[in-house]
Amino acid sequence: MSCLPFAALTAAVALAATAPARAQPAAPVPSPAAVVDEAADDDARVDWTRGLIIATGSAAADVRAPGAEIARVRSERQARARARAAAQARVAALAAEAVPSGADQVVQREPGAMAARWARLVARDGRDLSVRYGSDGSATVTVGVPLEAVRLAVSGGPAAVSGEPAADAPTAVIVDARSVRARFGPRLGLRIAHAGGEFAAPTVYFTDLQAARGDARLGARPVELGARRYSSGVLTLRDGEGLDKLSAARQPLVVVVLKPRRGGGRAP
Repeated sequence: MSCLPFAALTAAVALAATAPARAQPAAPVPSPAAVVDEAADDDARVDWTRGLIIATGSAAADVRAPGAEIARVRSERQARARARAAAQARVAALAAEAVPSGADQVVQREPGAMAARWARLVARDGRDLSVRYGSDGSATVTVGVPLEAVRLAVSGGPAAVSGEPAADAPTAVIVDARSVRARFGPRLGLRIAHAGGEFAAPTVYFTDLQAARGDARLGARPVELGARRYSSGVLTLRDGEGLDKLSAARQPLVVVVLKPRRGGGRAP
């Protein structure tokens, strides 16, 4: 559903992850408006605001190497493999949570085949966010895997559409869900329901409306709508200006604004 090419929208969700960054921080300092699920072991986390699974791996230098620069070749390779393994574990967990009961028996019954599938996805779509070297030849690599790539792998790809998008079709939809009575957190494969139908699209999350409005990925024609209820993975929109144009859109970026967690913090 977007006037932009679908591939461009998918890339936009992971805007901060598309270029390798040497000797740079693995991620920007988290904003209070960001929604991030930290990993229990700190090796991988889900940044629902950037639209990334972010995983870090480290490796010590080979003491048998003749020098630090030679040692870095092996340690970087090992660190990247560990980061990808941590990312793969997070991908598998998110995919399992996103699959409705009975919807994808392959995901539910063939863990070995799915492990290979997720390994291929991480290798194909993962990008280095940073590579840091120690003076002794050790290395730490942080990789980012777009959540949209995982969503599409679980759902079987983007929905087929026909015809040309309307010239004034929204490029993004900001959904203010803070007044929804049912508390819910971010999830992969959230579906948006409205009077004209129901769809899933690239989705990111914030806990502050102003921060969401300032997101660089919104495109030229974002619309802002409220949500009236949430149930079983479906967020239903309220009537409002711009709702009539939503059916003419093609995969608009969906930006959901959630209630901040009580007592502060970043992830409901």
